[in-house]
Amino acid sequence: MQLNFRAAAIVAICVSVAPAFGCAAFRHGYTFSDYRGQVLNAQRGPGATRLEIEANYDPALRIHVGDKGDPDYIVVADLREVALVYIERDEIAWFTRPRFSNRGLLRIQSPIPGELLRYVDEADRSRAVEKKVDRAMRELGPSNAQESAQRETITDGIEQCYAIPTHSAASVSCDVGYVDGILSMVIEFESREAADNDWESVAGDAVSTFCAASNQSNRASFVYLSTQDDLRAYSCELDKWHDWQESQQTGSST
Repeated sequence: MQLNFRAAAIVAICVSVAPAFGCAAFRHGYTFSDYRGQVLNAQRGPGATRLEIEANYDPALRIHVGDKGDPDYIVVADLREVALVYIERDEIAWFTRPRFSNRGLLRIQSPIPGELLRYVDEADRSRAVEKKVDRAMRELGPSNAQESAQRETITDGIEQCYAIPTHSAASVSCDVGYVDGILSMVIEFESREAADNDWESVAGDAVSTFCAASNQSNRASFVYLSTQDDLRAYSCELDKWHDWQESQQTGSST
């Protein structure tokens, strides 16, 4: 059997430098370029290998995995920042390491951005969308028999929203939550021009379904076109687009 030269080199260097720097740190840095910027399945293959490397290097990440279990996906942003994606909990655990430290500071992001779902396996994508729909339905509160049909239609709109990033060639994400206390669909584009030109072809069906169901149930709702700096609001009730404004002028929470 032919020995992999790179693997053998890593072992040899680790043995020689371990007393001074630690093999975990060397392996973490030496293999970084193989994983950078990828969304990797942490349950198998390269993703499982990188999860092991990160856990051996970062004690905070290791404790988190021991407590919460292995993530579904891992994303290595750079040498000091890594993300663990948990589909079932609809959250991302970000570990950001200060300079000259291997212990990451934990930050939880929830829900998982719709944009990320285009990079996960189809079965996990379906599971993630189901979790997001369940969350949105819980936020709507209990329903009576008369509302059940409208809620089912709202569910269809939400499902269409979360399917947008996986079906669109453009860089688009979609999420449903509350903006200024009102149930809203937020569709994020790279620029105002892209939003104005493409929203109808990319998200028209989702917007129509979502607004129709909201209006039928006499529930106020909005759709927002969003960029990094700006928002443009559409009132489902009034069937009216508002002008673009800077994002900080509108308070939001999801």
